[in-house]
Amino acid sequence: MGTERAAGFWSYTHDDNVLDRNRVQRLAERVRDEYSLLTGDELELFVDRDALAWGEEWRARIEKALEGTAFFVPIITPRYFRSQECRNELLSFARQATSLGVEELLLPIHYVNVPALSAHESAADEAIRLVAAMQWTDWRKLRLVDEDSAEYIAGINSLATRLAEIADSVSGPTLERSAAGTPEAPSAGGELDAPDEPGVLELLAAGEEAMPRLNSTIQEFGGVLNNLGHVAGEYTEKLTASDARGAGFAGRLTVTKRLANAMDAPADRVMALGQAYSEDLVSVDGAIKTMIRAAEEDLSDDEAREARSLFSDVRGMAHASRDNAKQFSDLTKTLDEAAGMSRDLKKPVNQMKTGLRGVLDGQEVIDEWDRQIVAMYARRGEEPPPPTVFDE
Repeated sequence: MGTERAAGFWSYTHDDNVLDRNRVQRLAERVRDEYSLLTGDELELFVDRDALAWGEEWRARIEKALEGTAFFVPIITPRYFRSQECRNELLSFARQATSLGVEELLLPIHYVNVPALSAHESAADEAIRLVAAMQWTDWRKLRLVDEDSAEYIAGINSLATRLAEIADSVSGPTLERSAAGTPEAPSAGGELDAPDEPGVLELLAAGEEAMPRLNSTIQEFGGVLNNLGHVAGEYTEKLTASDARGAGFAGRLTVTKRLANAMDAPADRVMALGQAYSEDLVSVDGAIKTMIRAAEEDLSDDEAREARSLFSDVRGMAHASRDNAKQFSDLTKTLDEAAGMSRDLKKPVNQMKTGLRGVLDGQEVIDEWDRQIVAMYARRGEEPPPPTVFDE
């Protein structure tokens, strides 16, 4: 199972744990103990993300391509998908595991019912789509039974057994695990041994092609949101005029209904842009991370120069997009307040929040590229390429 013992990251919202009288944390402890009983090995389970050990181990495992066996266990509830921190952890781990062909290390527990996970149509929310497509463990009924009941104990045993079986089948995912769908390490010439796998230059070309598309989506986001700002401004004036006429709450409701109708089309576009942005990131993420790992090897001079150029652009995108992410995060909070004004506003507001969430999720992905690039050059004893400065 590799040189490092198995580790697990228990991802949940603290509010869910508090509301369930700490049962989420107790479940983690009992799964850890059952795993040890079944295997004779220790499972290093990280439960408190606020603890220093979680952050240090999380970053180390991600940057070292999940060296050893590292499980990720998200405790799925409605609140989980509203937590940006939880979403970032889920998507970051899933993308890294997918690029390595070890998706089985992601083990969602469906703890409180999330109707969208059982819906037949594809969800617009990337994180929900991801979990819906996976073989999650259903804990919705078990969480309601007594913790000392035979049914509950059997559930813990089943979950720990599944972890043990996966740990036994996964032998330290690295670049050499080509049988699991992961590209093999490149030779000194930069070509991959497997003939059907893309070479270094193909990966670079894919990255270069995707960058303008991602930037274009972000720019269109800005335009649509500016237009929405103008629409909101106009209707604020109409609200003021309605109040001046003494139209009361009925007048305000009429104006709000018209605002909701005016927001429908741009809200649809924001949601579509968010989904397109997420899909582009998914298609590029594996190539970028594979390229980072390939750059650990000896590349030709031309490939090394091309890699530095691409990595410079990636770092520039990460730095430039952080301001957008902050603005979008603030906007989602404002939208929450707006949705409380009228039920007519809830539909367009929720669509906009879904679209914006796609960008916020994507920021974590891009930031992870930046961190891995810096770490990779540090391991090589070299200075990383400076971030490209993009025109405003």
